[in-house]
Amino acid sequence: MKKILMVLSAMLVSLVLNYRYPCTASAESGIQTITEEIHCLNLINGLYLTDAQKESMIKAAAELAADAENTQKEIKRLEKGFPAVLKELRDTLWRRDVIGEALKEKIRKTTSSVRAVKDKHELAAGVAVTVVKGLLNESQLEVIRNYRPCLIPPDKDGKIGQADFSDHFSNILDKARKIPDSKFWERKDEIIDRLVEKYKNTAPLGEDIDWEKLKKELGAVLEEVRELKDTDFMGLFDKYVDDLKELLPQPDGAPVDKKIEKFLLSDTARRLLAGSLKK
Repeated sequence: MKKILMVLSAMLVSLVLNYRYPCTASAESGIQTITEEIHCLNLINGLYLTDAQKESMIKAAAELAADAENTQKEIKRLEKGFPAVLKELRDTLWRRDVIGEALKEKIRKTTSSVRAVKDKHELAAGVAVTVVKGLLNESQLEVIRNYRPCLIPPDKDGKIGQADFSDHFSNILDKARKIPDSKFWERKDEIIDRLVEKYKNTAPLGEDIDWEKLKKELGAVLEEVRELKDTDFMGLFDKYVDDLKELLPQPDGAPVDKKIEKFLLSDTARRLLAGSLKK
């Protein structure tokens, strides 16, 4: 009996030591890679998917990944020799010469061919998204509609993957007012850069953002807030929170299709889904 217990203990230790999370990123992989896994996990965990749903999603994601790989190969083939064409265009512009029709045609032919290949992949992505939407019930789709990627989901309202952004903006305003003048002006650009870098992780998908303009507008709000007396600040507090919300809109409104593609059909999501299947 003692020998059996020893063997079982050894087997248990071996299982623990050899267990690997389905996540692909180690601690050395970098913040962006691990953050992507966390964003995918927050949504996957909140959907309470069945194994049948997961298996169908994995299949759709694998097919989309194969199409993406073929797309990249085709683009590489089409763009072979294109750097030389672009160099010719650059040199022509540098000399302020007239761009010849033959050169124009080469550029048009390559760019239009590449665009056609990319459009074809976008259609494939649309098909994959449609497949996934057909697997989900209305409650799960509602979860995706409301999903906002963040690191730590709040412990309230049954939400998943969402930070309380009003509190977040309140903290920004409070910290901006508490920093001593000398330190604020010395580190103003650094503070704004950090805010913008954090925002890049949660910015709405597909948004064309002028980052330099955003930095200037953020700086103006923080400077204005610092000049206010305490009583004036309290009276205008909600206004400034709204100002920050307008400058840093959160991705509630990001289309469901884009969220599905990014958080359920990516290579990262596919590996996590596969790792979460019941054995």
